[in-house]
Parts: sequence; C-alpha cells; structure tokens
Amino acid sequence: MESLVVVVSLTLTLVFIWILLSRPDPEKVPSLHLSPAVREMAADPARRSEAVEWCRRETGASRADALLAVELVAAEPLSNDVKAIAADPGRKIEAIKRVRDEAGVSLMAAKMVVEKYLANQGSTTS
Repeated sequence: MESLVVVVSLTLTLVFIWILLSRPDPEKVPSLHLSPAVREMAADPARRSEAVEWCRRETGASRADALLAVELVAAEPLSNDVKAIAADPGRKIEAIKRVRDEAGVSLMAAKMVVEKYLANQGSTTS
C-alpha cells in the first residue's frame, strides 16, 4: 500500500512539473512579430487555428506560444466598453471576462491584454 502511495505521489509531482514547464512564457510571446497575413487570420475566429500554424512557421514558436500570440492580436484593440470597465480598479475581472466574451480568447490572453492596457494608462497619466 505504501508503494502505491509513493507511485501516485511521484506521478502527480511529475504531471505538475510537466504542466508548469509546458505553459507559454508570457514575457517572450508578445515579442513575436506576426506578419500582416497572420494578423488578418487572427482577427477571424474561423481562421485562428490557421493563424497559429502560420505563426509557428514564421517564428519557430511552440504551439502554446503561437496560440497565445495569435490570441493577443485577436483581443486587441479593446472595445470602449472594456476600457470603461477596466478604468475602475474594482472591475478588472469583469473587464477580463468581457474581453474573453468579445474576442473568444483564453483567460491568459484576456488578462495580459487588460493588464497591458492598464499599464499603458498608468504610464500616460503619470
């Protein structure tokens, strides 16, 4: 019984490490320079998977990094509604949810876009 517990614990630890290592690197992804063709595909939800493959070919990025880069392009520019919601510090989560609903992107991409917008707002008002 003890050996089963050790095996399960070790397996769960390895799965957790694999998940952490396979996540996209948010610091690296925004620096991917996407061609106008990929940006155009990213704007069309029906062509996003095609945009990811093109992004991978053009940049050599992993699938996760390419997907995040395409989603970041798809989520911008923010609508005026999202900007108004994000301006209220207590409604940041609502702004992220609105970006996800409007653009059909992942939680990570929506969060990064809203946080980038808020950071730029802070630097322009200072």
